[in-house]
Amino acid sequence: MKTPVIAALVASVPIGAIVGMLLKLDARARGWSRRSGFLFIAVGSVACCAGMSALVFVLGGFQSDSGSADPILSWLSAPAPPAPDSATLTWVAPKTRADGSALRGLAGFRIYYGTASGSYSASITVANPAAMKYTVRGLPANTYYFVVKAYDKNNVESAPSAEVSKTIR
Repeated sequence: MKTPVIAALVASVPIGAIVGMLLKLDARARGWSRRSGFLFIAVGSVACCAGMSALVFVLGGFQSDSGSADPILSWLSAPAPPAPDSATLTWVAPKTRADGSALRGLAGFRIYYGTASGSYSASITVANPAAMKYTVRGLPANTYYFVVKAYDKNNVESAPSAEVSKTIR
């Protein structure tokens, strides 16, 4: 378990006791027995502890023994580090064409890459105009050079982006 989980569970006991004490005072005002007041304290503590546990669980506070977070709540966790045989590329979609006119009908992006600068022997089409990131996986050890081009619905490509490189070991 994460430290915040333990802190929340420990904090829930006195909070529950306070809730139980308030219920106990109400029970005494109604003339109920002393024993029922202590029962309210116990029930209040347990209920508050269970409520805090559920809240912490929903907010992603529990981890398995392996250290992996609940997959449903993975968006709360830090992203996994990239695989050693991959390169993650990010870009910003263009808003205008090379002539300065508004870009309409953006259809996606093409990533070109190869093992020599300026020579791209492989390509990947990302057919999503909203995409701004792609990870190329399964790259054998070598230095790779990448450029990204946007393309429109008529399959007209933009000029290439600036070239970037990554060495896979």
